[in-house]
Amino acid sequence: MGFCEIVDCLEVCLGSVLRLLCIVGRLCSTLCNRSRKCFQTAHFYVEDSDSPRVIPTVPLTAISDEELEGIPVSQFPKHMESLHVDGQRGFGREFEEIQQYAQSQSLLAEETNRPDNKNKNRYVNIMAFDHTRVKLRRLGRERKGSDYINANFVDGYNAPRAYIATQGPLKATFADFWRMVWEHDVRIIIMITNLVEKGRGMKTCEAFGSDEQEVMC
Repeated sequence: MGFCEIVDCLEVCLGSVLRLLCIVGRLCSTLCNRSRKCFQTAHFYVEDSDSPRVIPTVPLTAISDEELEGIPVSQFPKHMESLHVDGQRGFGREFEEIQQYAQSQSLLAEETNRPDNKNKNRYVNIMAFDHTRVKLRRLGRERKGSDYINANFVDGYNAPRAYIATQGPLKATFADFWRMVWEHDVRIIIMITNLVEKGRGMKTCEAFGSDEQEVMC
C-alpha cells in the first residue's frame, strides 16, 4: 500500500469519526435542552397552599374475588390500558381500595398527625404509617419531629424494605428529602408524578433536580 493510499484511508476514517461525533453532540444538546426546559417551567407553577390538600375520593363498587387474583404478565399491558380508561378512573379506584384496606387494618399514623409534622404532608389523607415509616436522623436531642418525612418502606420481591415510597417534596421538606436519600443510600430515584397536575395547574411535586447552570447545596 502506497503513501497516498494510507493518507486517503486516514482521511476517510477521520471523516467518519468527525461525523459520528457531530451526531452524538447534537443528540446530547437536544437532551440537555429538553431537560433544561423541564426544570425551567417549575418557576411558573403556583405556590404550595398553606394547608395540605386532600386527594378526592372515587365512588367504589363491590369487588369480586376474581378481580383480586394475580394478573398474568401477558395480560398486564391490557390491564394497564383499562386503568387509563375514563380519565384514569381505574387508578383512582385501586388507590381507594388500598386506603380502605389500610383503614380496616387500623394502622397507626401518629407521627403523621403530630402538630409539628402536619405541614410536612402534601395531602392530609396520605399518611406515613408508624410501623413502616422512614425515620431520619434526629437534628438535636430535643427537636421533636426532626426525624419525620412522609415516606414508607416497601418490601421487594426478594427482600424486605427494598424500596421507599414518598410524596413529591414540598419546599419545606426539600432538605428532608435529600437527607433521606443520603442517609438511606438511595441510588435510584424514580419520579412517577408530574410537577403539576395536568389540567388543574396544581403543584404535585417540588422540582428536586437542577439544570446545568444551577448549583445544588
